[in-house]
Amino acid sequence: TYSNLSLGIIDVGEGGFVVLFPSNEFSSETSVFGGYGLFGFELFMNNASNYSIEIGDIGTGATADKNRGKPIYSNGLLISVGYRYTFQQKQRIEIVIQ
Repeated sequence: TYSNLSLGIIDVGEGGFVVLFPSNEFSSETSVFGGYGLFGFELFMNNASNYSIEIGDIGTGATADKNRGKPIYSNGLLISVGYRYTFQQKQRIEIVIQ
């Protein structure tokens, strides 16, 4: 049978809220609220190490209203890659239901 876990691949997803406190040098706003979301994969080589990649976006509607053209900021594409090594390996627990 096919299983993502047997291949060492875990799907991940995340979403949340963002609060910005912009500098008064470029914005008249004291705080800006927004959100973000992403999805990705963790690829396990063994119990102690894995690679990860995540891609998503962020949206706040924040503008630098004191600058010419009032450009937007803190909006767009997020890409994250990483490597994790766990020095203390987790014990694998198997539950069998009969």
